[in-house]
Amino acid sequence: MAATLLAQALLTGCSGDAEPQTPGPTPTALGGELGTPAVPPATPMGALEKGVARSLNGTTDLHEQDLRVDYLRCPAFDGRTPQTLRCTGFLEQVTADVMVRLTKAGPTMHFDARLGEGILSTTNLVDRLAREGYRRIDCGDRPAYPSVVGSEITCAVTDGDQRRFVVATVTSESGEVTITDY
Repeated sequence: MAATLLAQALLTGCSGDAEPQTPGPTPTALGGELGTPAVPPATPMGALEKGVARSLNGTTDLHEQDLRVDYLRCPAFDGRTPQTLRCTGFLEQVTADVMVRLTKAGPTMHFDARLGEGILSTTNLVDRLAREGYRRIDCGDRPAYPSVVGSEITCAVTDGDQRRFVVATVTSESGEVTITDY
């Protein structure tokens, strides 16, 4: 009897008569959770902060990601150089560290600045999905998200001629993601 049931189960599994899989539910919105939007302080930026923000906004890297530093908050500068400051950049309602290395003070400051971790650019995600062969990619209207490990961003994509959904799950604070079908 057990052998007959096992044989029936094996034959049913291979017969092609199995019920078709139902598609997953359609997401209610594209994109992901922003959390609490980061609002820049009301106080104006200082000369150093304005210069660093202007410099970062002029970089190809931020321009290609459709990002812009809206505000920069740095700790008080005591005039000593060389010195490294960890500042907070406000970009598209998300914050990220900005490391500033001051090499010369005075009327003309010399510095090197780079955007640190903590932000995920939607443009970078769309570019990755395109490299993986997806077309007509829509990840919502947010240009950036905080790169919080475990958070998810849902995108509508075309794969071949079929419209589907994929989920990008953040796997590191630097904004690395894994892509899975929805």
